[in-house]
Amino acid sequence: MRIPATARIEDCTSTDTTREQIAHPHLDLSDPKEPRLWATNGHVLVGIKPEVEDGDAAGYVPRESIKLARLRDKSRHTRGTPTQIALKKDSAEFAVGGARAQMPRQNGLTFPDVRQVLKSYVVGENGAVRVTFNPELLAAVVRAVGKIGSPSVSLEFRTDARGMAVGGDPIRVIVHSSVVEHDIMLMPMRTHK
Repeated sequence: MRIPATARIEDCTSTDTTREQIAHPHLDLSDPKEPRLWATNGHVLVGIKPEVEDGDAAGYVPRESIKLARLRDKSRHTRGTPTQIALKKDSAEFAVGGARAQMPRQNGLTFPDVRQVLKSYVVGENGAVRVTFNPELLAAVVRAVGKIGSPSVSLEFRTDARGMAVGGDPIRVIVHSSVVEHDIMLMPMRTHK
């Protein structure tokens, strides 16, 4: 399996020791045309499309194997080189420091059925809307109002009679646990498909 070197999907796994089933990313090969590497911590869900190689087996991918494979022999590392891990049934094998390494894969656990969750989420149906914004700008406005701890953020936007987001309108941002009262608007941007 290959994923972009800049993809840090393991950052979205759970560190809660009581939630082993979401402690590592999971390679889903149930749809051979649309393989996905999923990660969730119970608060976010991320799925990326990896390059799957012959012999890769579906299942958990040790979080640390992704980190270590990304740090492979830096003398040969070039920007944009994908992180590569061979996923055998019981182990993840990768290069690190010019040598081959392997880690055992988790077996016997059940990853959440994320495709079932996503199947019911279609923009324009059941009230689902799409809002596009630059996440770096969202992070900047959170820093600008002096966050306390790890604040939550609410986004407010207008919808039309059908419940669709009104294009061209700014999005109001409310940062909970900020140190000052604030008014924040994310300005509209063009969407890229």
